[in-house]
Amino acid sequence: YEGRAGRSDAEQTIREAVRRAEVAGDHATRAHALIQLVWLVGQEAKRYDEARGLGTEARVVLEVLGGAPMLEARLDNNLGVAAKLARDDEAALASYQRALSTQLELFGEQHPETARTLANIGSVLSSRGEHVEAEAMLRRALASFERALELLQHTDDPRLHADASFGSARAMREAGMTNASVAALASAARDTYTHLGDHHATARVDAWLRAHDL
Repeated sequence: YEGRAGRSDAEQTIREAVRRAEVAGDHATRAHALIQLVWLVGQEAKRYDEARGLGTEARVVLEVLGGAPMLEARLDNNLGVAAKLARDDEAALASYQRALSTQLELFGEQHPETARTLANIGSVLSSRGEHVEAEAMLRRALASFERALELLQHTDDPRLHADASFGSARAMREAGMTNASVAALASAARDTYTHLGDHHATARVDAWLRAHDL
């Protein structure tokens, strides 16, 4: 979502999705939308408390669903992002660690989502001045996404490949890598999304590439 206007439009759309899902009793859609809203609202540090409130609401809906660990991990990650931007490093670290615990159970160490969370933890540790611990975590993140990329060579599912490629690109960028391979991975994912006709995903990758000057 580029710029304040783009985020505002996206927020209105997602809030409407939350409202409609609540009216329809569609808990899964409501949870997805609330988790996305946590991330979007959390991009503005001054709205941190609002993002946390949305996170609490999302958590309640997830409890109604009776267990959705992938969504729980995504919620924890998004809360971590909001806390990090608001400079609440203690809360960010706690959220990321919860996400990591769930992702390790779901995916293991060698997965782009796990790698991204490892990189996020490394970033928080670095900002806290814990540089030795941060370096160890970032090295672990790099090893994680490198192995994930190797595993990608053995899948025939184009969407899975695109999702994992874009996830790996983000993990590499968050781990401090800005070389051509990061842009190549994201661009490959974008091209696949375009081929699949997923214009929303294509626009998301394009926005990410522009935001990081890649």
